[in-house]
Amino acid sequence: VIAFTSIFLFHLLITTYYVIEGNRLRVKSGFLVNRTIEIEKIRKVETSKSFLSSPATSFDRIELSYNKFDTVTISPADKSSFVADLK
Repeated sequence: VIAFTSIFLFHLLITTYYVIEGNRLRVKSGFLVNRTIEIEKIRKVETSKSFLSSPATSFDRIELSYNKFDTVTISPADKSSFVADLK
């Protein structure tokens, strides 16, 4: 059980990424999360220290609010550069 859990967590860690493709942001984390978000639909970007489960590999996170009620919490390596690229 410990080996399976360790392999699963390692898989999530190495397959979590965020890519800006034109006017869309792709958020991928293993086989659990695969979202494509239209950048112009992002309403708010704020820092987050939430411990809730999300496609983020650290607790130094940013939360993106998009559409009417949707949110996703991510942890890019360079938050300020990532937000500048979104703009």
